Amino acid sequence: PPQQLQANEFSASASTSSGADPKVTFLCSYSYAYKSPERVDVLCPAWNVRTLKDASLPIDLSLERCMARLQLPSGAFPLTRDLVAALGLREPAAALAYAEATEAAVVATLCVLKTVATFQPDRPGALAKICARAECWCCVELGLGRENLASALERLDEEADEDELPGLAALRANFSAKSRWSFFELWVRLVPTELRSKLEDSIWGPRFFLVDLASAAWSPFDIDKRYPLIRKAGCLFVGQPNEGAQNFDAMRQGYQLEAAVVEHSWHEEPHLMTLLELEGMRLLY
Repeated sequence: PPQQLQANEFSASASTSSGADPKVTFLCSYSYAYKSPERVDVLCPAWNVRTLKDASLPIDLSLERCMARLQLPSGAFPLTRDLVAALGLREPAAALAYAEATEAAVVATLCVLKTVATFQPDRPGALAKICARAECWCCVELGLGRENLASALERLDEEADEDELPGLAALRANFSAKSRWSFFELWVRLVPTELRSKLEDSIWGPRFFLVDLASAAWSPFDIDKRYPLIRKAGCLFVGQPNEGAQNFDAMRQGYQLEAAVVEHSWHEEPHLMTLLELEGMRLLY
């Protein structure tokens, strides 16, 4: 019997081939020159400063050895590009934005403690001693007990503020698992003027949403993904889903390796804004 679907449900098994070829149009490129909670500066077209560098030397991906090498005698850590690279932060620019702040060392040390708690919570080898010294220093600087410090780092919730935990924006950018939204407000401004009046009923979202949607019909496995949606001005905006905890040290090492082989790796890769048209349907990603 045919599958009974509820309102707003879609089954890939009920899809049919349209026989039409999609038309893909590159609209523009842009890159972030500066990002902070207060301000975002964007370059359009993108200015790509990321290039491969000489990585012929062995690259040490051990969190333990890297932290032992970078820790100061006081137990704190300096907020440098070497540190954020060794930590494998996914949003290094968010941390480096505090580099000139008076609390830079506190932000750096909190990032170290949160990285260890996320990817190596058992603190193997020398990490236990490294973290113990870092915690002692942080507790003195922040006037917190160890339990309160650990609780604040674990929560990172909306109730916390910068007075309690300096560098909160950097910590959330790198360790929060909440759903996010693409910069749609910027996308609308970057669309060529002649196209803006033709985009009613279009879909806006991240590229991987289209990949998930297109591959679902061919996957031999059950797929259950939830994307946040907003409908406004006749358009559908697709957010980035909360993928949940993916706390494998190999993921951290991936970012660490990228930082080792790419010049200016703390800058985001250029973004390419693209329009896909298929039988009257328009998707911007």
